[in-house]
Amino acid sequence: MTRFDQFLKERRYLGNVSERSIEWYKLAFKWLPNENPTDIELKQTVIRMREEGLSARSINSYRTALNAYLHWLNSPETKCSPACPHPRIARMKVEEKVLSVYSPADIGALVRWKPKTCCHRRLQAIMLMLADTGCRISELIGLRWQDMNFDDLLLTVRGTNINIMISTIITNGDEHEHGQGPRQHAGRTKPL
Repeated sequence: MTRFDQFLKERRYLGNVSERSIEWYKLAFKWLPNENPTDIELKQTVIRMREEGLSARSINSYRTALNAYLHWLNSPETKCSPACPHPRIARMKVEEKVLSVYSPADIGALVRWKPKTCCHRRLQAIMLMLADTGCRISELIGLRWQDMNFDDLLLTVRGTNINIMISTIITNGDEHEHGQGPRQHAGRTKPL
């Protein structure tokens, strides 16, 4: 029985990993030149992956499986840490995807839009509230009248783990600054 097979057997029966995880390990093992690679061989493995056209994100995925195997190979009884002496594949830099946001012109167009039906007015109110407060749609749907304080322009969102206040609001096209609000355990407070 090879070391790869022994590792997979322990993962399957002692670690209780799924069959899909076992397949993932097998795919990762195909990249290794042998059962006990050196640091130089691991670097050559990453170079070969890049030459074959794998993205940095895919290599990082295989890296997780291969590093788990390399740790098991050297010290299976301990939990892996940065101080572990076993050879490892370094994490590759991955370009973070920046989510697109609405521009001030987009928000202005939404504010100037004149809805003609009740459904359109409701849609505009929801869109403006989402854009102005940063609420999730589920948080907005769960609002109650007592969650809204029109005197102080505050909105209390319940059932979340985020306990901050948004620092700016837009009212009639003007931007107003607000300081950090009080921490709340039951939700978060957002300016209206």
